[in-house]
Amino acid sequence: GINAEYMGSFGHFANPSSRSASMELLEWSLGLRNRASGKYLTQETFGFALNVTAATLKKKQTFFLLPAQEGGVFIKSNLGRYLYAQADGKWLGDADQPTADAVWSIEPQPSGTWALKSRHGHYANVQGETLSCFTKELPKDHSGEWVVHLAMHPQVNLYNVMRKRYVSLQNDALCAVEDIPWGDDALLNFCFFDQHADGRYGLQACSGQYLTASGKLIANTPNPPKECFFLLGFHDNAISLRDEQGNYLSCVGANGVLKTSKNKITKDELFQLSDSEPQFVIVDSKGKQVSIRSSVEIKADQATVEDTERFQLEVDPAGSGKIAFKSNNKQYWSVTGDGTVSVVAPAKNATEYFTVQVRWCSP
Repeated sequence: GINAEYMGSFGHFANPSSRSASMELLEWSLGLRNRASGKYLTQETFGFALNVTAATLKKKQTFFLLPAQEGGVFIKSNLGRYLYAQADGKWLGDADQPTADAVWSIEPQPSGTWALKSRHGHYANVQGETLSCFTKELPKDHSGEWVVHLAMHPQVNLYNVMRKRYVSLQNDALCAVEDIPWGDDALLNFCFFDQHADGRYGLQACSGQYLTASGKLIANTPNPPKECFFLLGFHDNAISLRDEQGNYLSCVGANGVLKTSKNKITKDELFQLSDSEPQFVIVDSKGKQVSIRSSVEIKADQATVEDTERFQLEVDPAGSGKIAFKSNNKQYWSVTGDGTVSVVAPAKNATEYFTVQVRWCSP
């Protein structure tokens, strides 16, 4: 099989031109846990000092990968500083601009960990409390290997690159069938299993069940079996997930059921993660659901909840505090000429933003 690997350049997820979905993709933010010590690389506020002493991933342990020349990457801290290595082996993190010394090469290891190599050909490692980047051979004690722990909200939507569909829970299976991720069935937990020494990931459906390599969903448990463990691979703005047998997660059959099937990567085995936006239903005083099932006009006229009664809340990125509401037909609520609110706008403009006032009512 193929070892899970970093391939291509890193940077922010950007919507590929071939992708019609409008969901915003996540950016690569992550923690780096030393394989030997089990501690996370950390940058302190005072002096931008680096250490590897933290037992958990928090803000100080979060870094961002940005593309550099010739396939390399820059590693930027949450304080906006760049990590770099000098020719004499000093490993520092106080650069306010990316320089030639701040370019790193990522070398994937058979275990799924990463080795970080400076432009001087030295590997970043830690001995005790001392950080160094002055060895041309990876230390045999694994102190130069780093477990990748994505730093993001675990609730995501998952998009298959080949099928151009989102994954959702369908009849006790995860299937890539949705044009747009709508409802809790399209919501997944992307879990990091820190009990695995080299770091593994898993997918948990909205039912709480974990996906196994065979495609079967099993009940939630504090210690999922190894069949639920997947090795994360990076491929530009997409990921792959490999099971313990070396086979990659794919979408199989007419229903696009998620299971592992082969030991090589094609577009079938590539997925994209996007953040899950909040969705809600509205019920009027008579118990009727606000809906667009019967027309594009917003009306409270339904007794049951389907996708046409769920709406998505999107905050104005300009910071106005106003909210836009999206429906499952990919259109936005808009105030029309006669004053009615209808779901007819394909994009967000002034007439698609609303001010929300929250008023608490006594039961």
